[in-house]
Amino acid sequence: MPERRDEIAGGRANIARMTGDAPPGFAYPHGSLDRQTEELVREAGYDWAVTSRYDVIHPRHHDLYRLPRLAVGDWSAGRLSQTIAGIGG
Repeated sequence: MPERRDEIAGGRANIARMTGDAPPGFAYPHGSLDRQTEELVREAGYDWAVTSRYDVIHPRHHDLYRLPRLAVGDWSAGRLSQTIAGIGG
């Protein structure tokens, strides 16, 4: 777990050093997470994190450290619209 901590917190510190701003969000690699990783992301100071799960965000019932995301490829506008319309359905 020390390696994971270093990668998560160290990556954020490196970005802050290079850009002058720490990123507010984190994307779990390949959307993969467990409770330990989620806790490390919180400890590192991130405000939110995204998984690779497609879903809608319910304003009153969402976890800022398990937000869904839509990985969009080289899609037509029609395919994107169809995908969005089918999420959470």
